[in-house]
Amino acid sequence: MDIRIDEKKNIVYITLEGESSGKEIVDLFQRVLSMSGYKKGMARIWDLRNGDFTKSSLDDIFYVCDHTSMPDDDINDVRVALIAGPDMSYAASSAFAAISQGSDQRSINVVSSMEEAEEWVREG
Repeated sequence: MDIRIDEKKNIVYITLEGESSGKEIVDLFQRVLSMSGYKKGMARIWDLRNGDFTKSSLDDIFYVCDHTSMPDDDINDVRVALIAGPDMSYAASSAFAAISQGSDQRSINVVSSMEEAEEWVREG
């Protein structure tokens, strides 16, 4: 797992590698929010292409949705791009995006490349 904050672009880059549970993803999200370079309103790009979601369940997805949705508008009122490969990460990402769209103000999009993710978050 890797976190990089680009203050100039106003984007947080989060990379998951290997097997990740819902709790680990939520813990990583909480770590991002507490980092010194993080500012409310920063877009987030989650690179899930090297993540292993084969053991993830719908309960894991709901857990992540519930625990990454904050009542603070500055945290939710951002664009979140999920970069997913053509495997289980795409299915899990799409399910997360669909569930989250109805529960809070985040605008979430599942894309297939870093370039597409950066372009999409800049549009917002």
